[in-house]
This record gives sequence, structure tokens and C-alpha cells, in this order.
Amino acid sequence: MAHPSSSSSLGPTKRQFDVFVSFRGKDTRNTFTSYLLQSLHRKGIDAFFDGKLRRGKDISVLFDRIEQSKMSIIVFSENYANSTWCLEELWKIMQCRERSGHVVLPVFYKVRKSDVENQTGSFRTPFQNPKASFKGREHKVAAWKEALKTASNILGHVLPEERPECEFVEKIATETFKMLNDLSPCEISGFPGIESRSKELEELLMFDNANCT
Repeated sequence: MAHPSSSSSLGPTKRQFDVFVSFRGKDTRNTFTSYLLQSLHRKGIDAFFDGKLRRGKDISVLFDRIEQSKMSIIVFSENYANSTWCLEELWKIMQCRERSGHVVLPVFYKVRKSDVENQTGSFRTPFQNPKASFKGREHKVAAWKEALKTASNILGHVLPEERPECEFVEKIATETFKMLNDLSPCEISGFPGIESRSKELEELLMFDNANCT
């Protein structure tokens, strides 16, 4: 499938993905985000994540994918702000939200919303010494901070410590499915059999307790 180049004007862009998932790999790649991607896939949702592009690929490729997605899920975790890639993804997502109405669903995975908003707790460390943390991208710090603040004030999900992750994932996937239906019902209904198989897909989403953490 050919992908159009990124447009700085953020004009009309062909939507090739349903969801772009921004996350910190070292925190959630093999746990929470893995469960989430499986859950979205089982609901017939075409989710794009950047794991396969980080090696040798330019950030502009990810910007293209964000523009080509109908919405984004941002998984804020302990080391999210330590990654310039994550911060750049976040900045682009929020830019698309402001300019073209891109839908954003934030998820606060074992972090406080207030820490994301105010850059406190684990989100404070990388901003204490921007020159050392971001090496040549210090000029982006103000924009990143503003993006963190704005994203933290969007209605999202905070992971409850007392609930299994698989239940939390199910809730997010179900809400994402509904949001996409509300956003573009014609396109969502274009998935093969998605309406007739809705109940079946819901049942397939139920994780075995042994796979939950």
C-alpha cells in the first residue's frame, strides 16, 4: 500500500489507519500495549504503532502515519517523557488535533495525570537538564511541555491499581470502537462482517486470566 507524503498544511489526508498508538516501548511493549493492540485487532480496528519504524527511519514517517490515522491513543507511562521520539509523536498528535480535529484518547498507565500535566514525578527528570536529555532539541521543550499539559486535560483513562490490566484494556478497546463508529460510521461499517460479528468479536476479546497482569 502506497503512503502519501506528509503535508505541513495538514490539509485533507487519506485515512489509511484507524488508530495510531503512541507508547514508550521499554515500559509497556510486552505487557499493556501488547494486550491493547491485540484487543483492537480483534475488534477489527486497524491500529498502527511505531515499533517497527524506530530503527533507521526518520520521524517524518511517523508524522505521516499520524496524519493518516483517524485517531490516536497515547499511553503515558513512567519513562514516556524520557524519549524524544515519544515527545515528538505527542507534539504531532496534538498539532493534528488542533488543526484538523484529530481525535485523541489519553491513557495514564501507572502515572498520575497531574505529573503529566505539570511535569512532576517521573515526568520531571528529563526536563531538569534539557541539554543533557534532549541534545540539540532543547528548542522543542516548550512545545513538548504544552503538548503534555493539553493532552493531560483530555478526558481519558487512568489505570486503577486494583484492577487487572486485561479488564482495563477491554474498556479502552470498546470505547475506541465506539468512538470510531461515531466518527465515521460508514467507514467502520466497511470492515468485512463487522456489524454482524460484533457480538462474536466482543467474546473473542475476553482474555484468559492467565494472560493478565
